[in-house]
Amino acid sequence: MIYAMILAGGGGTRLWPESRRKRPKQFVRLSSEGTMLTQTFLRLGPLVAPNRTLIVTREEFLPLVYESLPSFPKANILAEPVPRSTAPAIGYAALEVTARHKEGILIVVPSDQIIEPTKRFQETLRRAAALVKDDPKRVVTLGIRPDRPADGYGYMKLGEAIESKEDAPPAGGSIDAFHLVRFCEKPDPATAQRYLDEGGYLWNSGIFIARASRFLELLAEHQPEISSGLDRLRPLIQQTNKRDEIAAVYEAFPSISIDYGVMEKADGVVTLAADFSWSDVGSFESLDEDIAPDDQGNRARGIRLAALDCHNNHIRWKVDQGGDPETLLAMIDVDGLQVIRQGNVLLITRMGNDRKITTLLDQLTEMGLEDYR
Repeated sequence: MIYAMILAGGGGTRLWPESRRKRPKQFVRLSSEGTMLTQTFLRLGPLVAPNRTLIVTREEFLPLVYESLPSFPKANILAEPVPRSTAPAIGYAALEVTARHKEGILIVVPSDQIIEPTKRFQETLRRAAALVKDDPKRVVTLGIRPDRPADGYGYMKLGEAIESKEDAPPAGGSIDAFHLVRFCEKPDPATAQRYLDEGGYLWNSGIFIARASRFLELLAEHQPEISSGLDRLRPLIQQTNKRDEIAAVYEAFPSISIDYGVMEKADGVVTLAADFSWSDVGSFESLDEDIAPDDQGNRARGIRLAALDCHNNHIRWKVDQGGDPETLLAMIDVDGLQVIRQGNVLLITRMGNDRKITTLLDQLTEMGLEDYR
């Protein structure tokens, strides 16, 4: 039996000010197809039925989940009393799955990715589930073939190929599988270029597939503090009157990602080289790749732009929920700027400064400007 969990508790700070503390990016409607959470849920069907899909989110985001998916079964929404990153969240969901089906396979997907086409994504997940059925100790990751030396993604170094046991390859052709040599942290630009030149590296999509019980075994092996907390949580998870006890256990968890806390240490990890289009929407550049640049490489959404001797600038202008097509933005002699207007915030920075946004948000708190986060 295949289950899925959607990770929907992140803060989305790199996409500020579009993504705010009270409405992070997974709950923002970035296209006509609904919020990113809505799109993630729809992408999983018909592979995983709604009653076998779990959403893990923060308690404070529950109204936003209901807003994005008003018909979703509320019993399948697991609310974290406090954020503790992805390792405890996946353990929390794995407990729920094993309580329903001891041999259930769990697909873990983030809620802030753009993936096309959906059919190929589902075919890849079916191939991953088949690999897990072949070997219950396996953990399968989905890797993305890099098309540029991106330094904002983690990488995975591939080992030997795994011979396919598919009776009939999917319509789009076989999906290559490899033993994983190691996970690589987000590199500096020079290292990212080396990975691209050498080949044999894939971007880490953050999508994992394994038996739910296997996730719990790996947490016991590599994160005993989380595992012991999950043991205390197990008898409480389906009791609605145990909220305070669940909160006390959850608050004691260390805040650690599944990648760093478990996957980098685990044996038997397999990577599928996915061939669908993928973006984790970690920057405005990735969000607006569909905008055709002018002859100087400038891209603008939501506003008129007049640029003189300006190159490779990116402008995204939103007032409330719409653009501002009557206003003209004029720029002279500037290159590589990112100009983002969202509601009551205007952000101007150099391209590639996404990682500094978290530091800026901390500064806003120190300045008493918490409402702008």
